[in-house]
Amino acid sequence: DLDDTFWPTAEVVADANEALAAALEKEGADIADLSPTMKRLRRAAGPEMSYTRARTDAIAVLLEEAGSDASKAPALFDVWLDARHAAAEARLFEGGAAAVAEVRRRHPAAVVAAVTNGRGDPARTPSLA
Repeated sequence: DLDDTFWPTAEVVADANEALAAALEKEGADIADLSPTMKRLRRAAGPEMSYTRARTDAIAVLLEEAGSDASKAPALFDVWLDARHAAAEARLFEGGAAAVAEVRRRHPAAVVAAVTNGRGDPARTPSLA
């Protein structure tokens, strides 16, 4: 898993949430209700609901409650995801990128890949790509 292996997850998500909060504020919505709304939606939907879907649907709910256009939710999710990747790059643990580069140097024919249950994407993290 990439989270807490290459970057500190809590800080990365907090940075992404700050970017989302600013975007929601422009729409008159408040991020304070995001986490409880996500939890409520996931409980109602069951384990098949992904965090991406829960976050996007929760953003839509917050937009609706603020009297804004819920169809903006996917774009605001992308704000969050872009900020998450930028924060992951900015907060990479010391030596992580160098370790990946060294594996690639020593084993040029090897495929370096990541398996994760989250949204961390090394292809969107320039130091790891």
